[in-house]
Amino acid sequence: MIFDGSAIYKLVHAGKAKALAGGTTLDLAAYELGNAVRKAVASKSIDQSQGLKLINFLEEVLGKIETVSAAAHLDEVLDLAVKTRLPFYDAAYLHASLKRNKPLVTEDNVLYNAAKQFITVRKPEELT
Repeated sequence: MIFDGSAIYKLVHAGKAKALAGGTTLDLAAYELGNAVRKAVASKSIDQSQGLKLINFLEEVLGKIETVSAAAHLDEVLDLAVKTRLPFYDAAYLHASLKRNKPLVTEDNVLYNAAKQFITVRKPEELT
């Protein structure tokens, strides 16, 4: 399965990181996850020391799953982004799923609805 940043964050937050075993993500997931932690700290959902612990755990999790470059086939990603009206980074996840013929796991409803026209898509809670 291909996991986007929202799915990884949701699974880790729910204590279900093991569901990521054998999965794949894009290198840009690290930045999406970092931004999610930044938002949690900024909104005072967690303090900065908790944010640091979380980011370190997320880094550990990312080290255990296959990570592929989002920079491959940018022309094809652009074509897919235009056709689906998805943001470029979301289209990159869909592209990776299509190229590898693997289901996409996302918490993002816009990506979910666009991707289901092309490939099997699942929500993180369906894996637990």
